[in-house]
Amino acid sequence: MPAYRLIVMEKGKNPHSAYLENIGTYNPHSKELQAKDERIQYWLGKGAQMSPSVNNLLVDKKITK
Repeated sequence: MPAYRLIVMEKGKNPHSAYLENIGTYNPHSKELQAKDERIQYWLGKGAQMSPSVNNLLVDKKITK
């Protein structure tokens, strides 16, 4: 069963290389999201951008607007 990590990564980096920070996990089968809200807001404040899928997930869970 797949589970996904929410990570912060530099745009130009190889997607399979090291990431800057792990900010949460998501299990699509149980719809369980464990996210570090403060760290998400911190990175968004620094100019980080979310992928469309992560954006939709965080909006559905009312973490971002």
